[in-house]
Amino acid sequence: DWGPAKDYNPEKNPRTNIGISAIAQYALNAWTFEASVRNDENNQFGNNTTWQTAAGWKVYEGYELTLSHGTA
Repeated sequence: DWGPAKDYNPEKNPRTNIGISAIAQYALNAWTFEASVRNDENNQFGNNTTWQTAAGWKVYEGYELTLSHGTA
């Protein structure tokens, strides 16, 4: 609902979020490859892991076709 802004008081509703991520990138001639993973531990939303992979092909100088897939 839209309405007046409410003040957030961390003493009444503490939040904790710890995240760690890793990324790997590799280039081979006109190709580039990438993979990443992230894990978050949040006291309100729990443990969540997301990932992403991608591959790119340099068609011409300044132009690259990219295919990517991952979670959010």
